[in-house]
Amino acid sequence: ALLLMLLFYSGFSVAVWGFAGAKSRLVDSLITLFYMSNWARALGIHAPNELGHTWSLSIEEQFYAIWPPLLLVLLRKAPTRLTIALIALALAVSAWMLRWYLGMAGATTTRLFNGLDTRADALMIGCMLGILLSSNLIPRKAEGAMSRILSIASVVSLSVLVGIAFIEHWWDPVMYYWLLFVVELLTAILIFDCFTNPPSIVRIIVSFQPLVWIGVISYGLYLWHYPIFTLMREAGYDWKQIITAGTLLTFVIAILSYFLLERPFLKLKKRLEFRPDHL
Repeated sequence: ALLLMLLFYSGFSVAVWGFAGAKSRLVDSLITLFYMSNWARALGIHAPNELGHTWSLSIEEQFYAIWPPLLLVLLRKAPTRLTIALIALALAVSAWMLRWYLGMAGATTTRLFNGLDTRADALMIGCMLGILLSSNLIPRKAEGAMSRILSIASVVSLSVLVGIAFIEHWWDPVMYYWLLFVVELLTAILIFDCFTNPPSIVRIIVSFQPLVWIGVISYGLYLWHYPIFTLMREAGYDWKQIITAGTLLTFVIAILSYFLLERPFLKLKKRLEFRPDHL
């Protein structure tokens, strides 16, 4: 899906601006293809414009290149699964502390926002939660008082996260000193609640079928929305046209991408994948 988007974007750029005019955009495509757009942005080397949103995909792929081999080593060498979970927590706190230190030392918010090293805390908190759940170190089903407490905690967490999303901005230094870490912990509460607590209000909300369907095609929505919106803005469309026509076009492309490309690939992957009994 990413390759298809990049091919279309590159071809569109050449068709509209010619090879000379599209040179910068072709470089953007190459940076994105090799999952380096986050570092291009963080270090100010050649920050992609219409493909700038792929910073998060780059961080994800870099994480996949590092964590699985490290986890295999830990599974062989660590005395217990709890030890691995604590290592994941230590790595998360280390990333947070590094972000805080670099911010105090004068690093730009762009550097803090885009670096794998300064955003790894969210990933490692997720890893810690996954290890704890898969190893039965924490209950996989909330019952009684725990269920009620978790339901309340998840509603509060969701409310706080929505408030932060409306109030805070990515360039606010407060985000990097402590607020991002709070966001990550609140998100972990939501995930834990949805995974272990069937009566959860948040679980009921995210199980709403239209939201589930959006989740199914979310990768295509993620890939296509930003270049479409950005190109429309650069072409002079107003925000109402961008929101309406841009959103409609994004959904149409994402749906086509899912049925024609992603779903067949996922079916093939499912037939070929290895299913371990445990971590």
